[in-house]
Amino acid sequence: MAKYKVVITDREYASIDQEVEILSNIGAEIYDYQYKNEDDVIQVAKDCDALIVQYSKISRKVIESLENCKVISKYAIGLDTIDLKAATEKGICVANVPDYCIDEVSTHALALLMDVSKKITYLNNNVKKGLWDYKVSKPILNFRGQTIGIIGFGKIPKEFAKKIKPFGMRILVYDPYVGKEVEEEYGVELKPFDEIIEKADYITVHVPLVNSTKYMFNKDICM
Repeated sequence: MAKYKVVITDREYASIDQEVEILSNIGAEIYDYQYKNEDDVIQVAKDCDALIVQYSKISRKVIESLENCKVISKYAIGLDTIDLKAATEKGICVANVPDYCIDEVSTHALALLMDVSKKITYLNNNVKKGLWDYKVSKPILNFRGQTIGIIGFGKIPKEFAKKIKPFGMRILVYDPYVGKEVEEEYGVELKPFDEIIEKADYITVHVPLVNSTKYMFNKDICM
């Protein structure tokens, strides 16, 4: 009989060979599902010792149903799908993958910036419709001398700042949890949120979804 029961609620990965190899060393047996519905998760996980989650929402109702669970682990960085308060109250440790896709996401943010500023998707769609007229894309501005605002300055936006720096943009950063030392290290300027909203030509958002950031950007700010 297995010493521990580990339930995977859902996953996109083709294989769980790594999980099986690692967890078998401690006598754990993995139960692999593709459940995102709250009631389904409760049914298969209520007696588990550990829960591994990708997209399934682990609500207070789910957490309160867990009889033996000691840890909930997320296949990602963001933890907004897990009720951290409920888990804490029940003494369940919540873990994530803090280095997941840092380089890839920062590169994707740069790709999106170039797409928007150079109007690549817009022009591509026009060409597909038979419209070949560069004037519809005006203005297309040079990055050099433009200002970009970075909201949140964790691992991903720090990598993004490194990648955008050679383009000659002024980089403004808002993050109340970082110190002035990042200015010299990354070639950025720490500024208040409102000042960045007012001055930036482009804004990239890299904050976690928590109570203090929910609705940070809304109709009033974006108008």
